[in-house]
Amino acid sequence: MRIETWKQDRFLSPRRYLERKAGDFWSVDEFLPTLDGLSLERAPGWTGHVDLVTNFESPVGAFYDESDDRFVFIGTSKEFPAPPFDANGYIGVMLIEHDTFAAGSLYTTGTNIKPTLGGVHKQNAYNIFSSFWFIDEDKDVFQATTPYSTSCTNRYNQSDALAIVPIRDTMFLVTETDVVKYYDPDLEPTSPNDMFATYYDPERELNVKSVVHYREDIVLFAGHDDGSLMIYQLPARPPAVLRELVRMPHETGQYLPDSGSAQYGTPFQIHDDRLYFSPGLYWSNDSDCEIVPIWIYDGNSVELVELVDAPCVPTAWGLTEWRGRLLLYFLNASAQYLYVLHHGRFVLFNTAAYTLPAHADLYSIGGEIWMPTMDTGTEGWTRLDDCATAVFTSSWLDFGRPTVEKFLSHLAAVIEDQSSTLNVKIEYRTETGSWTTAVETANARHVTIENLGVTSHLVQLRVTFTDDGGTNPSAQLHSIGATYSYGR
Repeated sequence: MRIETWKQDRFLSPRRYLERKAGDFWSVDEFLPTLDGLSLERAPGWTGHVDLVTNFESPVGAFYDESDDRFVFIGTSKEFPAPPFDANGYIGVMLIEHDTFAAGSLYTTGTNIKPTLGGVHKQNAYNIFSSFWFIDEDKDVFQATTPYSTSCTNRYNQSDALAIVPIRDTMFLVTETDVVKYYDPDLEPTSPNDMFATYYDPERELNVKSVVHYREDIVLFAGHDDGSLMIYQLPARPPAVLRELVRMPHETGQYLPDSGSAQYGTPFQIHDDRLYFSPGLYWSNDSDCEIVPIWIYDGNSVELVELVDAPCVPTAWGLTEWRGRLLLYFLNASAQYLYVLHHGRFVLFNTAAYTLPAHADLYSIGGEIWMPTMDTGTEGWTRLDDCATAVFTSSWLDFGRPTVEKFLSHLAAVIEDQSSTLNVKIEYRTETGSWTTAVETANARHVTIENLGVTSHLVQLRVTFTDDGGTNPSAQLHSIGATYSYGR
């Protein structure tokens, strides 16, 4: 008889059904792999519900006010009665204080603007250059002294603004006709409501869908009539010469699977000085999402990162950065999924089933992640904070001997920052069995069970952290091991 020991102390590659190499695993839920992949730390779960302040509706944008330590959410203010004011309201902001996570005040930005933002979602409002810049529903550009100003000035009144992009000390503008403009203060004496001068005017229509400032370039994502995605690079300094980076064929050419109900698709994010993006969603004949391709542009070339299986038909999805990690998310009215990029693959680490309003999207600001949710019919904000029950599931293990029956005798796990209020459970199942608890204990650095006496060809292991009367956010799973024997 031969006695062997198997150990997992690296967590690198998710969604591996059968372990083939060190670091393979099946899934994590409310665990996050550390950057080096040597342990699993507890991930924050969704918590709380901060009601929208009175007379504030339909938030569609957000940013962090660092000078005042506030989260600022942009939506519709109905602070002023109608008549004489517009019954649809005006663009306004509500605050949540960072130190208390309590709702603050409502501010109406002006009464010369529309009720909500226009242009490309998440590329239409910035608190920068000591001003609050935004595109309203009429696709005009406005400037306010602060986000809390009660008046604002129209800086572009041509009603075709698509996106605004702050670069160096200048605000750039991309129009619906693909003209790139820049804010020119020298135009104020002659045209105070049209202060954007032309920077680049293409000879033919590009059909720009989204704009990203990357290094010293303006990167334009454009859709052609055949559904292909074109990526162009325009230097942010003269001479303004358009360069075509790549043409990516695409079956749908859309970022949303259902134009009737879907809201936002924003799969563009700079992370580690590289630009991650997606050309859109693929879906099957029954209109259910199938595959989301994620690509990377490093300033020279474009290459595929991963094809991610979309877990739902989203009303909002995209890429965002949070505390140094790149996240991919999918939201709809009843299901929410968060993935983290880890060693070149996206790991699903958080699932939820909140009821969301139709305009909901994810906002990563000030080191926190916020999402609009409904609580017994009242809209408000929920954020990632408290630790929830965390589960690690290994790949199926044949220990490199698929034809040999093994005798599983011992299981063990190593825990950091164990506590009397943290229960750790190790379970196993064989190819013909269901999940069975091997051991469950608290306040143990080395969780172990002996003399299991389990015979199988395949085995899968699961470790669960559950808080019991306390919170243990710093607890980590460092390794899990098994002792088995085979032969005579």
